[in-house]
Amino acid sequence: MAAFVITGKGVATAPRAGRAPSSSRVTRLSDPHAGTTVLIIDAEHNRALACHDGDLRLEKVPGDLDSLESIPVHWQWFSTETDGFKGFRSVANGGFLGHDIWWGFYARVHHHLGWEHATLSRRPGGCYWIQFEHWWTLRQLCARGDGGGVYWQQEGARCGSLWRCTGRGIEDGTAWKEKEKNENSARTCILSPSKLPVTMPQSRGMERR
Repeated sequence: MAAFVITGKGVATAPRAGRAPSSSRVTRLSDPHAGTTVLIIDAEHNRALACHDGDLRLEKVPGDLDSLESIPVHWQWFSTETDGFKGFRSVANGGFLGHDIWWGFYARVHHHLGWEHATLSRRPGGCYWIQFEHWWTLRQLCARGDGGGVYWQQEGARCGSLWRCTGRGIEDGTAWKEKEKNENSARTCILSPSKLPVTMPQSRGMERR
């Protein structure tokens, strides 16, 4: 069984790895709303879904999250919504949780399109299935027993991974925004008109005039 740990109120300051959260207020939400930062927890083995350079793995967490001085940035996911579909963007690298053509799950792409579209299906006891589209059906997201990330539910197989929503306040997952801003600033500097030659050759069309 697995669980969502919903954290924080949403927008705040960008998190920094190794820095203690500004709030440890425990919250209980029925849904990972867009704009909140979440931890995705495999509740059966108490492991956080972590993103390291786009690769996924499950890492052991303490039973009491309040015992942590800081929450690793690799465990944090920023919840979004596009066209009614949920999305989960890694705070560590800005990649969306999704899959490739062979249904291998990762978090490398920076767009929220079809292969990154997730849905939540409420189950008894306040739990959810996390599902991804497969043609005209939905397949569950399942936690690997060996800690090697997640996989998709095979046709006719029982997954058993339920996701429960609960949490504590941490800082907003927008570190990737600052990274993209810096990268865009670098591109702007490189392509700035001030860097181009002052005298530009005229086109042939202009010469004919």
